Amino acid sequence: MSTVSTAVAPTAVNGRPRPKDTPATSPPAKAAPSANRRNAELQGFRGMAALLTVVFHVWQQYFTYDRDGAHSPVPNRYANALVSLEVIDLFFVLSAYLLTLSYARAAIDGGSTRPGRVFLFRRAIRIVPLYFLAISFIWATRNPTLPGEWSDLLRHLTFTQVFDREQIFYTIGPTWSLSLEIMFYLAMVVLGPLAVRACRPLRRRASRVAVCAAGCAVLYIGPFVWIAVARYGLEIPHTEWPVYFGPQARFGG
Repeated sequence: MSTVSTAVAPTAVNGRPRPKDTPATSPPAKAAPSANRRNAELQGFRGMAALLTVVFHVWQQYFTYDRDGAHSPVPNRYANALVSLEVIDLFFVLSAYLLTLSYARAAIDGGSTRPGRVFLFRRAIRIVPLYFLAISFIWATRNPTLPGEWSDLLRHLTFTQVFDREQIFYTIGPTWSLSLEIMFYLAMVVLGPLAVRACRPLRRRASRVAVCAAGCAVLYIGPFVWIAVARYGLEIPHTEWPVYFGPQARFGG
């Protein structure tokens, strides 16, 4: 036998009739996750991708390379998928989303963005001092007598090593991705305000979303076509590193 208890609201409170629409005690509404919380969760995945990137570059020392690409010493495809070059693409995608979100909101919903010079200054403070110190130290240990390979040092200090076939992975190999990151920052502070200006005259929100989506599609399809033509049309060997690791090939992420 089951019993159902119901609370009967009193007909009067302090001698006054109780309003009919006064609700009984009810549980608070469950709030939807805030944007800051969602972004914090994505930052967590971004941190995991960064750690896997470090693991990949250590594991990469055991790879063999030829004109067909990289070959892992472990034949297990699931292990290779977990620790592979694609984790760097995942890191790029998550970083790009979080960094361009303010421009997307400004373009679509009329939000505001910080000046590009402020963004670049904050990024430079976080990256450049430690990067210059590490590059200078490693270069000096590998070039104990002057003049040394000044071209290699110059390319790394100007973040252009990704364009050099012989020295793209020299001095500190993983910094090729940092070279792309710097180029992305520069492209973002140019393309972001252009997207905002392009969307400003449009009255319909759907039209503004379409403009932003079209821009993203161009940035993705362009590198995709480049890699397809280089690999299957021109049959350029994978060891032509700038062809497959330069911004024209990696900006899809």
